[in-house]
Amino acid sequence: MLFAKACNIAIVFWLRISHIEGMPAKLPKKKKGPSIYSIAEEFGVTPGTVSRALRNRPEISIETRRIIRQRASEIGFKLRNFETRVTNICVVIETVPQQRSLFSAYVDAVLDGVWRYCDDRGLELSLFGDEQERMNTCDLVRVMGRRGVNGAVFLNSTKRSRYFASLNEQNFPYCCVMTAPAEARQWMVHSDSEALAKRATDHLLDLGHQRIAFLDSLEGLDVGEERKAGYFKALQEAGIPSDPSLVVTPKELGSGTVDDFDFAVHSVRTLVARKQAPTAFLTMSDEAGVAALHELDAQNISVPKQASVIAFDDSRLCAFVKPGLTVVSVPYDRIGREAAAIVHRRLEENLSESPNPSPRVGGELIVRGSTGPAPRG
Repeated sequence: MLFAKACNIAIVFWLRISHIEGMPAKLPKKKKGPSIYSIAEEFGVTPGTVSRALRNRPEISIETRRIIRQRASEIGFKLRNFETRVTNICVVIETVPQQRSLFSAYVDAVLDGVWRYCDDRGLELSLFGDEQERMNTCDLVRVMGRRGVNGAVFLNSTKRSRYFASLNEQNFPYCCVMTAPAEARQWMVHSDSEALAKRATDHLLDLGHQRIAFLDSLEGLDVGEERKAGYFKALQEAGIPSDPSLVVTPKELGSGTVDDFDFAVHSVRTLVARKQAPTAFLTMSDEAGVAALHELDAQNISVPKQASVIAFDDSRLCAFVKPGLTVVSVPYDRIGREAAAIVHRRLEENLSESPNPSPRVGGELIVRGSTGPAPRG
């Protein structure tokens, strides 16, 4: 009690002395440092705009982002943790109207790579799928912004994907996987598709096959064109004239196929019915390869004694079908990881132009039981 009274007396005494000596009765206010509010007031915008600009959100114009980020750097201002949202990288899958599902062995593998990159760095991962025409006619940057997306990895983009012009104009961070229109190719990760397809065709040629069918389920995509070029190059180097009738596309079949399973079944059924049937089939996916094995069995054609099959991709399914499927293994998980890394780097460094050539990831031929010597006669 005596201590409390003594403290009170001391405080009162100090206040009286401060008045006598001309000292203020209240301590001076601490000068405020730079804040999101002071920057907003300086530029005549809302604090939310400053926050989004500092997080490089695409719904804020490039020039506004540049000015605000530059000013924040000059005065040493950084967003506090509760003002900073976790970076969200979205995998965007372009679809066609009749497509049954967003997912395939290829999509699953790419997603796995993107997820592992995001998980290692504490980033968010989201998924978006829509038809090409709707993506071409909407403000895709605004759509991504409403979902809290900071950057995106694009799958299945084609030459008719017109939305990349807007993404480039607004400096939206993205990376394409395996295929992209010309204006987006500087931001793409892909494999050496032509060389891999040539290697697969060379393997069949070495086994004595001369009538090799090319099931082009990737018609219209860069990767499909590159693989087809590798196929033709192998035939040319072997001195074997190419036969256009052995290159089959979904459009040519006119079967209304909606996935690689349907396409391969219909292709094999059509080709083996011809007088000069192929003895080998080069397919563009695991699904098409498995379906080709299924249809050849249904047609009482023994694999690999009477026909051989090679597929691209190499999901776990390929080693468990009978016979095991010979494949060109493409590490799509690694490609997905590389694509996510490019998007993340673009976000961190605010890059508008790629400093390096579009990276290519290698692959390998894995020989299993679905390929063997060409049948005599």
